Amino acid sequence: MKKTSVHRPLQAALGGVLREMRLNAGLSQTDVAERLGIAQTAVSDLEISERRPDFFVVAELCELYDEPSLDELLTEVKRRVKSGKLGPLRLVRKDQKK
Repeated sequence: MKKTSVHRPLQAALGGVLREMRLNAGLSQTDVAERLGIAQTAVSDLEISERRPDFFVVAELCELYDEPSLDELLTEVKRRVKSGKLGPLRLVRKDQKK
């Protein structure tokens, strides 16, 4: 029987937040991969929680997406784990924000 990691909920919530951030930035997974010098599949794996996130990659993503600081990102991830809403929530593109 496969044992579930205690980090899985955190990983799932982070994947959802990273996906939302990318979409809000108007970028494709390929765009992100090219800018960070990683494979598109690595970006996909992060977003669907198939790959454990590297701290430095997450920091680069926050900078690339011009989104929250790492502290704010961690707070949002913890909030989602606590609420049980682990995947992507309502997506709002940057050009549609009011």
